[in-house]
Formats: sequence, C-alpha cells, structure tokens
Amino acid sequence: MPAARTFRSTGRGPAMAGYLLAIALTQFLSYFFAPLLPVLAQRYHVTLNTAAWTVLIFPLSSALISGAAGAIADRIGFARSIRSGLTSIAFFSLLRVFHDNFALLITCQFSIGLSIPFVLAPMSSFLAAHCAEEDRKRLTDLCTVFLFAGIGLSFFAAPWLMQNVGYRGTMPMLAVTAILLCILFSFSVSGASPTVQIATPRPSSTIHLLRNRNLVLLCVGGFLGQGCFNAILTWIAALWQGRGFPAQAAGLASSLTIFAGIAGSLLLPPILDRLLGMRSAFFACILPATCLIYPCLFADSPLHGYIAGSLIGFFQFPTLAMTFYVLDQSVSEEHMSFAIGIYWMMSNLGIFLVSYLAGILHSFAGWRAASLFIIMLMIGLFSIICFLHDPAEPEICG
Repeated sequence: MPAARTFRSTGRGPAMAGYLLAIALTQFLSYFFAPLLPVLAQRYHVTLNTAAWTVLIFPLSSALISGAAGAIADRIGFARSIRSGLTSIAFFSLLRVFHDNFALLITCQFSIGLSIPFVLAPMSSFLAAHCAEEDRKRLTDLCTVFLFAGIGLSFFAAPWLMQNVGYRGTMPMLAVTAILLCILFSFSVSGASPTVQIATPRPSSTIHLLRNRNLVLLCVGGFLGQGCFNAILTWIAALWQGRGFPAQAAGLASSLTIFAGIAGSLLLPPILDRLLGMRSAFFACILPATCLIYPCLFADSPLHGYIAGSLIGFFQFPTLAMTFYVLDQSVSEEHMSFAIGIYWMMSNLGIFLVSYLAGILHSFAGWRAASLFIIMLMIGLFSIICFLHDPAEPEICG
C-alpha cells in the first residue's frame, strides 16, 4: 500500500485564487523578455541570438527537471511542491535586482525555470483537492486560461514597463509581486489534517506509465505544438522589426494572439465537445492555426498580422485544455503529477529546440525558411492525432 501525504486548505477560494495567480506568474516571467530582445541586445551589448537566451533558458531548464518535479510532487504533495517552487521563484526574482549583469540575469532565469515545474506539475492533484469531480474539466480550462493570461500580459506589459518605469524600476516590481504571491499561497494552503490523500507512486509503475499510448503521443504532440507556437512568440518581435514594423506592434500582436486564445479556450471546448469526437476536435483546432502561421508572420501590415495572430491563438490554445483532459482520463490519479511533469518536460524541450533551430535557420537562410520549418512541424501533429485513443471509447491499458 503506497504511503500517503495529506494536506488541508484553509479556504478553497483563496487557495484557488493563489494557485491561478501562481500559474499566471510563471508564464509572465517566462515570456517577459520576449518582446524586449532588441532592447536587451543593446543594453548588454550582445547579439540578438544571445539576448534570446533570456527566453530560451526557461524551456531548457524546465525540460531538465519537469519529469522529476512531477514525481517529487506526487511524493511530497502538491502544497509543498507549489510552495517550494514559488519560494525559489521569489528568491531568484529578488536576486536579479541587485546586479545588472547579463551572466547573472541568465543564471537567475535558469533558476526560475527550474522552479516553475514544481508549480505546474501538481495541477491535477491541486484541482482534485479543491473541486468536485464534475467541476474538474471546467477548472482545468480555467487554469489554462490563467496560464495564457500570464503570457499575454507579459507581451503587453513588458514594452509599457520599459518605456514608463525603466529596466531598473521594473525588476524590483517583479520581485515584490513574486514574494507577495508566495506569501498568499503559503497562507491559503497548509499541510495538516487529512482532507485529500496523494499517494506516493511506486517506482515499479513508472515503466508501465510510460507505456501509456496517449501519454506518449500527447508528449510528442506537446513537443511539436508548444514548440512551434512558442517559437512564433519568441521571434515575431525580431521578425516584424526587421521588416520595419514598430516594436509596439509586435508586442500587441503577441498579446492579441494570447487573449484571443483565452477566448478560444473558453468558447471552443464546450462546443467541440458536443459536436465532435476527441480526434476531430483536435483537427478542427490545429488545421486553421497551421494555415494562418505564414500570413501572420509575413503580413503586409500590422493590422493583417493582428487578425491572423488572433485567429491562431483562438484555435491553438484550446488544444492545451483538451490535452490535460485526455491526460486526466488516461492516467491514474496517483501518477497524474508525474504524467503532467513528463508532458511539460517534452513541451519545454520542444519550445527550446524549435525556437533555437528557427533562430539558427534565420541566421543561415532567412525568416521564410524558419517559418516553413515551423509549419512543417505543425503538419506533423496531424499524424500524432490519428493515433490518439479517445477516452470515451473502450479503455486502453495504462
């Protein structure tokens, strides 16, 4: 019989609010420098590709530890895992304030990236503790909405903060925000009396879990889909500025993409769930998103880019909520944090590699070659979807 850890929430409302804000913060910090790459290159006297490491370092560091973070979260419980991650994020956000040095900035970014999986991996375990079974899907959608909101807010807020507050004023603001959020979550969730039991996974079950067909396919899909989408967000500012569009236009395009994605995450899943099967719903989202990548990146005006980017987000973002739902139905609850950790590990690896390779392709062959590379990878997603097992059909092993 596996050992169990028990935790008590001092109030479901404050705990849920604290966790949703924590999810948003992780993504806000991950993408904060994406619209500022030319600014960083000038400030620290580095190349654009070197400045991009302030963003690329997040998926790389997260990929290194996401699987282990999920297993640790299953062992120590969601509350301690999330609290530890937020404490580390707050510490390294504060450390960035005291030294204006590019090497230290990269070190802090790397360390924050290592901390993020401890916040994200226990998502399903946290929801199991704070909502009824019938509300899980709705609250999973809400978690993805806040995740995307953090990304969108970073693209909107970063240029504004740089212009109105300045770099040296912005870093302390981010550190204080992280510290306050860590305190909020720590007070809203406390380890104590038995309310929810989170079983410690048996090591012998790990290999069996990795044989779960849906988990493996969704991890490959996350590698491709998350990698391609985040490569677009990482490089659109540099691409658009190279074509003569203002920096604010690229930041606005990214923000519109994110917020349209939030709208899509709220509107599309219930509609697709009623009208289509699981595989058809994935196809209905990924096909239009893929077709709009080139029109977005090479729009003849910012307005056309805004429209194409918004539609990409509207159709692409719901696939993440759908992915978490399929995982929730395909993996046993005691291994859910580990499964989500593996998914984030592969997704972050894809984010890093696809973004990095797109930058290399741009250096040697231009942005059009890099864009076609991203589109070809997105097309590869269709073959992944064909082999997914619909949880509504007879159950598969795993």
